[in-house]
Amino acid sequence: MSIEKITEELNALNIISNSGDTHTRETEASIEYSMGDGDAEVLSTILEKIVSKLNELTDSATLFNQLQRLKNLLSIPTYTWEEDDLINYIVENYSDLCDTLEVDDIGNMYLTKGKSEYYPCFVAHLDTVHQKVDMVVEEEMLPNAQGELKLALKAYEEISGKPTGIGGDDKAGVFICLELLRELESCKIFLPVAEETGCNGSKEADPDFFKDVSYAIQFDSTENNTMSKTLMGVPLFEENGDFIGKVKNLINEHGLTQWRHHPYTDTMILSQNFDFSCLNFAAGYYRYHTKDEYVVIEDVNNTLNLAKKV
Repeated sequence: MSIEKITEELNALNIISNSGDTHTRETEASIEYSMGDGDAEVLSTILEKIVSKLNELTDSATLFNQLQRLKNLLSIPTYTWEEDDLINYIVENYSDLCDTLEVDDIGNMYLTKGKSEYYPCFVAHLDTVHQKVDMVVEEEMLPNAQGELKLALKAYEEISGKPTGIGGDDKAGVFICLELLRELESCKIFLPVAEETGCNGSKEADPDFFKDVSYAIQFDSTENNTMSKTLMGVPLFEENGDFIGKVKNLINEHGLTQWRHHPYTDTMILSQNFDFSCLNFAAGYYRYHTKDEYVVIEDVNNTLNLAKKV
């Protein structure tokens, strides 16, 4: 194999360039020296660089595709009792990722992946408080809970260009659930309708679906550092119990240090009706229930990574 051929292959992968800078000349000189010592050594070095570069490209592509999925989902308008567009989107794009996907008479969605004696169940509601309007989701730099500017997603009406609620409450939570479905070997996903008007969907949840659920995690708390300790005074877990004892340090390590007494969401109903512990994690949405609502991408990914570890 000639030096020219090797250099050409590296150029194609952007591992070295033809710019003539000092780094490039040193790299090429190194190749020439190594060739003098034998092809095996230089080829091994080149292969290591190629593999490293391919891994970087793969990681970048993965993050890009994930961002596109988040933007696509957030751009779907949904409102209480008007969740059909989002339901259809999930059926069309996620049926192949699970073993079963069922939609009940009122629109609640039940997804199961893999075989397990007991499953983790991930929860997010399909409705938002925002009237349905065609929207464009834009990337902007906006503050997180710590006041740091981060890459975020914000929505604008397609026709007028005016700000409109992006519906991160709780479409960001729906996205996290669907990414967990994509990445985990086994889990259950419950996506109820009509949470915003009193957890109407959860009140009609099929009890058979939850018979083999070991715990449930909802993604419907605000910003990047909160989780629910109680909902309407209903405890989601035993404060000194084994479950929270096992995951408490992990939750704090991911920055969810503000454990609060929140209003209702669906895990309140699940914890009352079924015998398992529940959690409600931050989903990365800010200024919820307003036209200026936005979603911080890094915060969504932080909670996604936390849920995978739990």
